[in-house]
Amino acid sequence: MLFKPSFSDKEIVKIKKFHELVVNRRKKIKKKKTIKILGRNWIILPGISDSAGLDSQLLGKAVLKRIKKGQDVLDMGCGCGIQGILAAEKGAEVTLVDFNPKAIKCSLMNIRLHYGESSAKAIHGSLFEKINGKFDYVIINPPFRWFKPKNYLEAAGTDFNYAVLTEFFSQVRNFLRPKGRILMVFSTNGDWNFVKELIKKKKFGIKMLSSTRNKEYGWKYFVIELSKN
Repeated sequence: MLFKPSFSDKEIVKIKKFHELVVNRRKKIKKKKTIKILGRNWIILPGISDSAGLDSQLLGKAVLKRIKKGQDVLDMGCGCGIQGILAAEKGAEVTLVDFNPKAIKCSLMNIRLHYGESSAKAIHGSLFEKINGKFDYVIINPPFRWFKPKNYLEAAGTDFNYAVLTEFFSQVRNFLRPKGRILMVFSTNGDWNFVKELIKKKKFGIKMLSSTRNKEYGWKYFVIELSKN
């Protein structure tokens, strides 16, 4: 069944134009560079998200507030590794995973930059296929938009018909400890109505932690904490 987003045609055009702007900005990254996010330096490689958006910053602040020493944390779709490495900074044992091999390479470089070889591990794989054990927190900054990506770079922002996110919620409960939580960021430039119903259908409770708004476009970005009902 074809997914039908809960947006007007005008808003869909606006969202797709924004997506193209983001992708074109990321395509301009032709060599390794270093950027500063949340007061820390991060290595960015060509072919992955630059993680410079409001979503990464908002989620990173939540990670620093919620994660505690000794917890086991999974950073799902880690990109350059920001969220997982911030969790490691708080003293958590961290596993990072991404299906883009360039993201894993970049994450390993950032792990070495910040904490050395042994503080966290990064795994190349799709969702939970190579993950064992259970976690206190699963952190995810999923693709917000629902149309089909052309390549790895676009897949950082788009998930066709939300198939990957749907599969994530079908599996994640099996990897959470009894009091385990999901820390997730989302935006109204994605179909929050659909995703909210997906979360409820999978019987997770939703707690809103923080939010901000993109002043140019008016879209809201927010971090939620999900618990098993």
